[in-house]
Amino acid sequence: MAPPGLLLATGQVLPVSSVHRLARTSTLVRIVMNADGQVLDMGRKVRLATPAQRRAIYARYATCWIDGCPLPATMCQIDHA
Repeated sequence: MAPPGLLLATGQVLPVSSVHRLARTSTLVRIVMNADGQVLDMGRKVRLATPAQRRAIYARYATCWIDGCPLPATMCQIDHA
């Protein structure tokens, strides 16, 4: 039986005491992945895109990110990508 702890992707076990220390001193982010490792959900601290994120998206996309959609990026729902 393995000692209690968190099994890391490297195969090493992080002791429970280290997990507790990290939980007290870190910002935790929930990440949900499918079997292929694709991120399905990363949690969030804020519900909507920040003003800086919006400016970056508007700079990158002049129109909707969907091919063929003529709407300007400023009229699109950023979180739907």
